[in-house]
Amino acid sequence: MFKQSIKTTIVLCCVSVWLISCQTVTINTRIKRPSEVNMDRFQTVALLNIENDQERFLTNRILAKVSSAGNLRFIDQQKVNEVIEYQLETDSDAYSAEGASQIGELVRADVVIVGKITENTWNDQEVIQHEDPYAFLNQQNDPDAEPIVYYGRKGSVSLNVSLTLIEAGSGQIVVQKDYNEYADSVYGKAQDPGSLPERLDLLPLYKRCCQRIANKFAKVVTPYEENLRVNLERVDHPDFERGLAFAKNGSWDKAANVFREIQEYANHNQGVMGTEAAASAYYNYGVALQYDGDYDAALRYLDIAYEANPKKAYYNQIEKCKQDKDNAYRLGG
Repeated sequence: MFKQSIKTTIVLCCVSVWLISCQTVTINTRIKRPSEVNMDRFQTVALLNIENDQERFLTNRILAKVSSAGNLRFIDQQKVNEVIEYQLETDSDAYSAEGASQIGELVRADVVIVGKITENTWNDQEVIQHEDPYAFLNQQNDPDAEPIVYYGRKGSVSLNVSLTLIEAGSGQIVVQKDYNEYADSVYGKAQDPGSLPERLDLLPLYKRCCQRIANKFAKVVTPYEENLRVNLERVDHPDFERGLAFAKNGSWDKAANVFREIQEYANHNQGVMGTEAAASAYYNYGVALQYDGDYDAALRYLDIAYEANPKKAYYNQIEKCKQDKDNAYRLGG
């Protein structure tokens, strides 16, 4: 009986260790991504005022967002505007590919950003009904009670923008993007719709659309960080938490160093750790290499993990790594 109890305890301990080893840990982290367009050959950029841009809100937001990445240096805006005025005086279309190319040469920029707002629709005339949040409670307290109806005025802005990046000198279009943004909000709350404000200040909605467009365009021409949910697998090793902390912080180079040590330990101690736990160690190292940008090495270790334990999660990660590698190759990285 005593021997049987010992055996049972040992089996339970082994099962517990196995469960700990294979537990999936999902983390929210930040991943560095390259720009959608290879900008390595460009250092300086001139930004022409976006056509039809009210008070330069979109122009200024693109300038601020793109310049904050640090990979491109903007030519002084006053200098660019002076050249634009000169070009317009000579009947040259400053916003055409040829005109923008000439401006780029004159201000010694490598590329020029031109853009035009093609649609800018503001609407503040729609009156809508508010849902009474207490209607259900009021109905319970008094089944015969009439529901109270509230009204609000809905404001909305629809903004369509075309942005083009043109190489100075050659006039070649590097990339052209069209963006459609919409923002709305409900203003006021009254039982009498006639007491609602007749006019709404929709400028904040316009600014919101401008900021969204600037954020999207910045990803086209500058490296950026992306919030990402990443799955790792808990391994029964004293350094695992340290590697996990580096991964959570987005320090994938440091995480890779820690997970490499765990993988090497697993490689020499598979008899102790078990095949599935060893596969988890290879998987973690492969994931860290992937998000540190070493795609070929990442695929090698992810493949080893999948061969040892053909889990769907491993297969999916391999496919993600292949996609990241293709994107990097397309950008010349």
